[in-house]
Amino acid sequence: MLITVFFINVTYAALNLELTQGIYGSMPVMFSVGGDSSYEEHAVAEKLNKAIARDLSLSGEFKVSQGDPFIPSMDKISQIQKNGITYVGFLRIKSDDGGSYTATLLFYDLMIDNNVDFTRPKVVTRYKFNEADSKDFAHVCADDLYKYITGDDGVFNTKLAYVVHKKRPGMGSIYSLEISSYDGSDSTSILESYEPIMSPSW
Repeated sequence: MLITVFFINVTYAALNLELTQGIYGSMPVMFSVGGDSSYEEHAVAEKLNKAIARDLSLSGEFKVSQGDPFIPSMDKISQIQKNGITYVGFLRIKSDDGGSYTATLLFYDLMIDNNVDFTRPKVVTRYKFNEADSKDFAHVCADDLYKYITGDDGVFNTKLAYVVHKKRPGMGSIYSLEISSYDGSDSTSILESYEPIMSPSW
């Protein structure tokens, strides 16, 4: 688990993390999500595409570009390599019954094979997920991509713990222990106290 504890002086509980620059020498990654022609698949694919690209970008380690939603033909591969793309990922989704989906992640490492055959990805991972859980699934998929590229576990599916210090004019202060997704979204207050909250533990 990722454990982060800090205090925020605000009048309401809100945490927004924004990455303004990455590390020097960030790795170029091309990623895309695609499905069949149905409106439902297109909408889910677009949502996943944005969420996974955002996760990878927030790490600061990758320069993410959006690829074509279809696996490129051989005549496009050389152009991808000329653009300096190091890693390529494609997530293909297919609608099942009852709002569930089957997804297949194809991952290519262009550093290993400069003449990569796109019919033979380095890694193929298959998933099943429900549309209602698509946000959590996006974090899982981003974690897998991070692992494939760096060899280390990703943190996109972990949680943050932080304390919000709320100043109430004429009423004193109140402290709130918040739990959120790693990027600060979906925050939930799990404890409020008139005394400072120190060293929360998972």
